Amino acid sequence: MPEEDPKRFRLPFRPKPFLFRLLGAVFLAEFLVIGYSIYRCGQVEPGEPTLLVERCPKIGDRTQEMFTLATATILSLLTDTGKMD
Repeated sequence: MPEEDPKRFRLPFRPKPFLFRLLGAVFLAEFLVIGYSIYRCGQVEPGEPTLLVERCPKIGDRTQEMFTLATATILSLLTDTGKMD
């Protein structure tokens, strides 16, 4: 009996599901980075009780910029893949 070619039954690449999964992975990574950043900024040194905003003043701006850029990039790729279908 002849052997089957493994490439013959290979599924085609589907860009939309891939990009949706990538978008989910970006959201997860963003939440992990934001959580870790707030955790590290929230650690208070003994004798120095200060507010989180005073210790890490740009944390909100940085996370918003990173989140917006990653989301916009993936969503723009998603709209481009709709034209290929």
